[in-house]
Amino acid sequence: MQIKNLCYWLLVQSAFGKTLNNKPLGIIVAAIGGATLLYFDIFGSDDAWVNSHPQEVFRIFIGILFGGAAIQLLRWIGEWSAGSGATEGSSISELLISVGRIVQWKSTRFRNALPKLAGKSPFEIITQPTEQIQFILDEANDYFRRHRKIEGNQLEVTVLKQFADASIWEFIFSSNPNRSQKNATSLMKGHSAAAKAHQSGVPCFHASKTLASKNNLYLPSARDIGDGSIFCYPIKLAAPSGSVEFVVTFTTYGKLLCDPKNLIAKQGVEFILTEFVRRIELELILWTIKDFKKGDRQSKLPKRRGKN
Repeated sequence: MQIKNLCYWLLVQSAFGKTLNNKPLGIIVAAIGGATLLYFDIFGSDDAWVNSHPQEVFRIFIGILFGGAAIQLLRWIGEWSAGSGATEGSSISELLISVGRIVQWKSTRFRNALPKLAGKSPFEIITQPTEQIQFILDEANDYFRRHRKIEGNQLEVTVLKQFADASIWEFIFSSNPNRSQKNATSLMKGHSAAAKAHQSGVPCFHASKTLASKNNLYLPSARDIGDGSIFCYPIKLAAPSGSVEFVVTFTTYGKLLCDPKNLIAKQGVEFILTEFVRRIELELILWTIKDFKKGDRQSKLPKRRGKN
């Protein structure tokens, strides 16, 4: 309890805590970091200092990524210490451990890439969104197996992308590629939860797909044997060629993530899912920047299988 009170004072009540949780300041810092990364990638080849200092550029790149991760980590601890009810103590501890492994995996990959940077673009070498998304997915599977008794074949994560022709959607990533899937474009034009999240621009979590279907908020599929849960998170990125839009979905089959009637449990699960999706969102942003650099707006991430 003393540790929790100390964290609450330091990360919420103190001047440091108020600065840490200042939303306008957070947006400004994130914008500066994103602009710096974009400058290095798009204009770095024409900048003499960037070309002659690849290791310094690499350190700045890592500093921005891990600085952002550290800020988010401190915010999580502050929310936990405030007793917001978003997560139980053991759950948030495990979540932080899972996120820590994601960061450690990325750090190791960056370190291994460091000796190969001479004369090459640091961004091209260290940006590997497919591998990173797969690792995030594996950590999510492990987390829900431990805390919700959800096995790998009961949880599916997909990423849908809207291509240059706004009428075309495709699944660019699936944790279970061997499963038959609906036509992505038809799905996004129908009454699916993913379509509604995209249209509203707001993430949605339905603890019970059966209840959501009765309210016309979810479109059942042939795989829906028994009840399950679904979380849809829309992502809209502003790019020079126009907006790039994605929808990330977490769906369970035959197993609920929480009691649909328990509001606190629903908030906790939504919080946890959002944090995993934010890690995926970062990789999609980096992938989009990489595509812009290459001039390839239509490329796809290979479909990969998660842990079962």
